[in-house]
Amino acid sequence: MRVDWEGWLRDYLAPSDGRRRRRGPTLAALQGLVGDIPPSWWSAAQAHAAQLANPGPAPVPAPSTSEVVRTTIMPRMGWKLSGSETLKVPLAKLSVRMATSMQLDDVATRRADLHEDYERAAQGLPPRAVVRREDLPAAAAATLGAIRDTLARLWQKVRWERRHFETLWRLAIDAVPLPGNSHMPLARREPCGCGQHGHGGAAVEAHAAAAPTPRQHHFWDCAVAKAVVAQINAHNPGPAPISQAQLWLVQAPPGFQQCVWDVVVMAALAATEHGRVRLRGMTRAAAALGIQTAAAAAPEAAVAGAAEAEPDLDEIPPTQLTPPQPGVNPVELACARAVADFWSRLMQFAQLGVPQKGWDGVDATHPILAVVNGEMLCAMPQAMELEA
Repeated sequence: MRVDWEGWLRDYLAPSDGRRRRRGPTLAALQGLVGDIPPSWWSAAQAHAAQLANPGPAPVPAPSTSEVVRTTIMPRMGWKLSGSETLKVPLAKLSVRMATSMQLDDVATRRADLHEDYERAAQGLPPRAVVRREDLPAAAAATLGAIRDTLARLWQKVRWERRHFETLWRLAIDAVPLPGNSHMPLARREPCGCGQHGHGGAAVEAHAAAAPTPRQHHFWDCAVAKAVVAQINAHNPGPAPISQAQLWLVQAPPGFQQCVWDVVVMAALAATEHGRVRLRGMTRAAAALGIQTAAAAAPEAAVAGAAEAEPDLDEIPPTQLTPPQPGVNPVELACARAVADFWSRLMQFAQLGVPQKGWDGVDATHPILAVVNGEMLCAMPQAMELEA
């Protein structure tokens, strides 16, 4: 570049040029300008000129964004498997099965723990927080874990409206909306309308024994649950009444075919829940009626109390807040409604006809549900009397 520049300069300032009279000052100015260029700049200019004179291979184009993501970012992305710091699943090797497993593993673990709590409660075993599974007797530990297969069998084998399954499914994971259960530990607790749980008998006996859980009371110890169980025992051909494990874990007692017992259990638990909700509604309605009476006598006090009241997170719909008729015991009425609901469900199942599979061992002498001449018949309920 410098040689070409100097050659042009000499030609431009040649003696034959008409402007030679300016040759001296112009040459001096240009030489001074060239001398002021830093050496590093001059070297860079020479190198660039040489590159332009002899161009080499074309430079490699910059990779696209998608190429950078595919080759650089994706190989560095993935998931660590739960419980391990070394096992990882790269993003490029992730399958639908692996993604589903990683997403549901925590849910499955939680559900398995809740199922074990349910099985322990049904058999009267200590909870997991007190005795670990490996510390239980071998015979007791062997009974745990079967409820999952039981629920799967019911879902596949029993052809019935799914609303009859709901209570058992909820009960097995302690998901019936009972204030104070494992899913509602912060909800405001309330006593049962039977008077034997909460602020009733259970609270009085708290010093002698631990109070039962809401699930234990409402689905076994409560008068409503006992009324439904009494109907089953009235038709039980065995020498002993049914146990809590036989009901909660769907274990057919002697004299019952498993297919019949499946239906009986789901009907019994659903009817117990129906009676529980009715009893709660009647109890709360009666309490609300008393509050209204007191408010009529002392309106200012009622307004002040209402302003300080906390909102109820588990409110019963207004249609269920129906107080019993004067002179009728709400507990007895709730028991009667639960029993009626129990037999209503069984009669509805009988009207569906005999299932095609699994009912060959059910004959005309079978308790509660029997097959006579190819038709399913439902037994009659045990008589109940309401206290005046």
